Amino acid sequence: MITRKRCFKCKIEKPLEDFTLHGPSKDGRHPRCRICRNTGDRAKYAKKPRVIECSKKRKERKQLLSQGMKLCSQCGKKKLFHAFGNKKNSKCGKRSTCKDCRRKDYEDNRSDDRMMRLAKEEIRVEEIKQLHLKSLRRCLKCKTVQPLVEFYKQPIGLLNLFARCKTCVQKSSRLSMQRPEAKLRAIKKAQHDRKLHPEKHAARNAIGHAITRGDMEPAKSFTCSNCERQANQYHHWSYEEEHWFDVTPLCGRCHYAVHHPTGGNDNED
Repeated sequence: MITRKRCFKCKIEKPLEDFTLHGPSKDGRHPRCRICRNTGDRAKYAKKPRVIECSKKRKERKQLLSQGMKLCSQCGKKKLFHAFGNKKNSKCGKRSTCKDCRRKDYEDNRSDDRMMRLAKEEIRVEEIKQLHLKSLRRCLKCKTVQPLVEFYKQPIGLLNLFARCKTCVQKSSRLSMQRPEAKLRAIKKAQHDRKLHPEKHAARNAIGHAITRGDMEPAKSFTCSNCERQANQYHHWSYEEEHWFDVTPLCGRCHYAVHHPTGGNDNED
């Protein structure tokens, strides 16, 4: 059994205990002895002051941790453990910056964000006013400049107009109606209206079946009898069975105005 080995660096034969373990070697020992390895490592790290500085800081951190303290990486102050927030993936389970520094950064960022938001809002309002002079408006969703007629009206808000154009509003409405909860809500509402107004439901079904059979033209084939725009709904003046087919083609706006002359919430048809 081999008990001694020659060092590859100093060429001196020494006992195996003076060589560190090294798996890839045939004898399982490092080719250089411990003294040569330590000397070479010290010379190598002496050329890298950053490595030495990091090792010193690491030792300082270990000493502070043993005393129940930690060094804040932002303010550089030594503080107790409870002055730092928790962090699961950290070695010591605490954040590198203290709570005071994090709170100060949050307040500074929040004030900066608020100032930026106010500045952007002022620019946006000024742009809206300039476009309004030209009877134009920029859609908040698609960012395109369109005429004012392409925006729905509302009683509140800037210029009493929706921020999104009609196309974007209709698209979002269709997407929201495709959700399961929206479909279930619409079904329950239809069932409730059917129980309250069975005569309206019967009149609507009669018109729908007549259009399906081809006995009647759809409402879109006509113009609105009030404003001469394209009609999209039929209006029943009476829900008696003999008057089911006595209908008038109207557009959605005029149909709503007929049923809500004072802004009520009656059911349409």
